[in-house]
Amino acid sequence: MAKARDMSAMVDIKIRMREPLRAEIEQSASSRGVSMNTEMVDRLAASFNRQRTGEALDFSHGGRLAGSVQIIAKVIEFAAHEALLLSPDGRGKDWLSEPYVFDQVAKALGRVIEGLRPVGDPAPPTLTDANRDDWHGVDLSPIAERIGERASATVLDAVIDPTDAALGLGAWAKSAADKLGEKLVARIRARERGRQ
Repeated sequence: MAKARDMSAMVDIKIRMREPLRAEIEQSASSRGVSMNTEMVDRLAASFNRQRTGEALDFSHGGRLAGSVQIIAKVIEFAAHEALLLSPDGRGKDWLSEPYVFDQVAKALGRVIEGLRPVGDPAPPTLTDANRDDWHGVDLSPIAERIGERASATVLDAVIDPTDAALGLGAWAKSAADKLGEKLVARIRARERGRQ
């Protein structure tokens, strides 16, 4: 029976690949300022993380939302990668740091959202007296017009200040804010204050 490996052990593995792939790894490693070994290990780890993320999305949100999120994430990855290659200021940065790259990602996302759009009239629902009773007679028609804006404001407000987050978003918002970093959260805060 084979002896189990120590999970913290470093192991050498010899692999074979075609020259174009090796050159691409070398170029990517060079642009990131890391070794080819680090580049390959990071990319392998990222592929397993993406697989686990996809499985977690399926489990927690169901297939259609998970599929939509996967498409959005892949489009961000592709558009950002291509735009960063063309942007002289973008080397080593990400799509949230370089205006040209961000604009290209935004255009790509717009196309994806349009591709996912259902067929039909997007007018808000007519709120009759019958369904107003569910809301104690409150006329929800003005709210129905702005559900998307309100949802994005609620989520961004939570990221700006997770300690004051509504709808139980605190822990999620803290995690998201930590991943974005204070500089990006400050940018969101400034833009959201500008909307008020």
